[in-house]
Amino acid sequence: MTLGGSVLWSVHPPHVAYPSDTNEVTPGTYLTVDYSTPGQIVMFDRSGRTLWRYRPTGAAELNHPSLALPLPNGDVLATDDHNDRVIVVDPRTSQVVWQYGHRGVPGSGAGYLNGPDGADLSGPASLLAQFAPSLRKAVAAAP
Repeated sequence: MTLGGSVLWSVHPPHVAYPSDTNEVTPGTYLTVDYSTPGQIVMFDRSGRTLWRYRPTGAAELNHPSLALPLPNGDVLATDDHNDRVIVVDPRTSQVVWQYGHRGVPGSGAGYLNGPDGADLSGPASLLAQFAPSLRKAVAAAP
């Protein structure tokens, strides 16, 4: 889209009912999620051709994922909103390699999430990464 509001190009990834928070991960390569049940994570090119799809079924099914972000090692971090978790998927194996939250169990205590709807990544040089341990200590010590 131009600054004047003209659409330069548009594509709807095939078999994605409700694309959400699409991001360009490399020039001409895009990452989106399907905010549906079952949900999916899809990487596609500018023409709409699917390059990779993660759409597990059964007990591993995604339920309204709202965001996927690429990680520096090639893995993909995604929110699985209605399953109350954030996951990391390895696109080479299409396996979940990390999860925070308990699938389908909302909560607010340590290790639990309640409908996560976003994620922010911070690098090792960020203030958050530098001060996170001391912030945790300060919060734990607070009355």
